[in-house]
Amino acid sequence: MEIQVARIGILDNILPAKTRLEILDHLSVKELLYQLDEQYKGVRDELIKGDKLTPGIRILLNGRSISGYKGLSTELNDGDRLLITILINGG
Repeated sequence: MEIQVARIGILDNILPAKTRLEILDHLSVKELLYQLDEQYKGVRDELIKGDKLTPGIRILLNGRSISGYKGLSTELNDGDRLLITILINGG
């Protein structure tokens, strides 16, 4: 199964801006991040602290925050689009 991973404003020196990955069925977001870390060292350390996302990091699955699903335990499906970004505040 294939998914698309993109990033904005983070991991500039580690991960390509966009990449397509072949993954196993029923892989969770967390498992995907661990798989990415095998190919792009540093991904896991930047994005995961303990069992949670690093504060200020947002991951969108098909345009919706994974916190609206099952967080890092959210299962991925064929054709999903994952966007890794940082929280931007302003006033």
